[in-house]
Amino acid sequence: MIGSGYLLKGIGFAALALLATPSTPWWALLGPLLAWGAGGGIAGAPVMAVAIQVTEPERVGMVAGTVSTLASLGAGAGTAALGAIFALHAGTGTGGQAVADGTRAVLTVSAALASVAVLTTLVLIHPRRVPRPDPSQASVR
Repeated sequence: MIGSGYLLKGIGFAALALLATPSTPWWALLGPLLAWGAGGGIAGAPVMAVAIQVTEPERVGMVAGTVSTLASLGAGAGTAALGAIFALHAGTGTGGQAVADGTRAVLTVSAALASVAVLTTLVLIHPRRVPRPDPSQASVR
């Protein structure tokens, strides 16, 4: 589920990168934006579920807090890095073409990172490696 969400995000990013020009009509961006948003929704919730499934019940709160904190830190660092990439590729130009150049660079990097996320989930999260919940522990949680 996580890998397919990131795959959908990557497809959305790549399509947006191809379409990002000053003359692209707004309606042409709807499909890729919907793919990107749906992919984020599909990938987001299962990350927490996987983290909690592999954790002892007495440590679930600590793991949930750690995952949330790391997600926030990653979002901040990622925003700063993508902002630097945008500035580098937009250069000192002005107008729509400079914005499109910077936007294409950011979307291309984002598509590549989504591809890395897909590969990472395929390698690290495998159904045979995720322990099944113990029915005897169901009342503890």
